[in-house]
Amino acid sequence: MMVRRWLTLLLMGVMAVLCRWSLAPLQAERTEPEIWQATIMQRLQEPWRSHALSIARSPQVCWTGRAETFPCRRELYAWLLEHPDWGYRLWEQLGARGAQVRALGNGEFVGQDDQGNRLQWRTIHQEPGLRLWYVEATGRGKLLSQPAQVRALVLLRYRGVRSAEGQTGIRHQSELAAQVDARGWNLIVRLGQQAAHDFARQCLEQVQLFFAGMAWYMTEHPDWTREQIRKLMRERPDQHVAAAQLLQLLAASEETDEP
Repeated sequence: MMVRRWLTLLLMGVMAVLCRWSLAPLQAERTEPEIWQATIMQRLQEPWRSHALSIARSPQVCWTGRAETFPCRRELYAWLLEHPDWGYRLWEQLGARGAQVRALGNGEFVGQDDQGNRLQWRTIHQEPGLRLWYVEATGRGKLLSQPAQVRALVLLRYRGVRSAEGQTGIRHQSELAAQVDARGWNLIVRLGQQAAHDFARQCLEQVQLFFAGMAWYMTEHPDWTREQIRKLMRERPDQHVAAAQLLQLLAASEETDEP
């Protein structure tokens, strides 16, 4: 269906899982999103505060994702939050295909696929355990004669956890509030309100999987990660800073593991 494609692109343009692993989901929490909490909005700088308030006060689609707990090295998860463009390149090495993602600087990224669907997002607020993204997307599907435009807020909450056996991990949960242009929203209404909620849920699931899945895989396969990063560095010699940082994190992790 049309909305599945461009609304999925809206929230990071990520792809389905290509290999299986065990994540330990907690009970789903379908509370109303808290993106519009005054305590968060008061911390935003202009013009992002005005943009965020306009969405949070009258969202057409809202959803709170499932809380998930998964094993990984916390520093690798944090690195992925800062460098989703490199995270996407690593997913590509596993065979995933989707919108090409590149960094624009200052915490801003853009993704675009071969159908002309475009997503641009930036971090407008972050603090320990919390990250808020402002998202703008334009997408076209088989049922639309004109591209639909979407503005959204995506809030990610996360914290470090430790299992009874001492294994480190992350618990995270995302929230979405979105506005769709009039024609795009009329289509969603015709499809049904539940359809809109289903699309929002699927998008948040993919956002969380993008970070959780790759953080887990990098933790379990550090040699593969190192090999792929070095390969990508050779292909992109002008973008070494983020890659070098990851190699340092992997080396530090190995030193920590030594008896």
